[in-house]
Amino acid sequence: MAPALFRPLRGFRGRNRQVFGTRPQPLGRVLYSRTAYEQLGRFPEALAVLTKSQQIFDSNPSLPLAEKARVYALSGRRGDALQTLDRLLALSKRTQVSKYPIAAVYAALGDKGQAFAYLNRAYDEHSFMLGFLRVDPALDPLRSDPRFRELLRRMELQ
Repeated sequence: MAPALFRPLRGFRGRNRQVFGTRPQPLGRVLYSRTAYEQLGRFPEALAVLTKSQQIFDSNPSLPLAEKARVYALSGRRGDALQTLDRLLALSKRTQVSKYPIAAVYAALGDKGQAFAYLNRAYDEHSFMLGFLRVDPALDPLRSDPRFRELLRRMELQ
């Protein structure tokens, strides 16, 4: 049995080929093209990539769902962001969902209190995603907050 971390990747090639056609996309390209579109403010393209990636990660769609909620928030679609976040939180009651991307959604929504609450939960759970804390642009809205520096200090990254 594969470790839980890799379970969402089981069957990736087959689903990738089904979703993207005869030229399947490498996992990194699928995930990081969304980031590029987002950084360029091309939110419809970012959402299109996320919709396709949800099909690939059908066994655990939590990461694309969280990213979709974040892109909705960044594009000014707060209602869609909150509705998608509600779906993500409901999913987290049934299966393991990393707290880090939930924190990033709250950061995009401007709710720093909830963002830090979920970052602290990610810290308590030893989330590997915290390794991106210093460089993830999703957390830029939190960097000036003293709680961010405190989290870096606790992680011995500052």
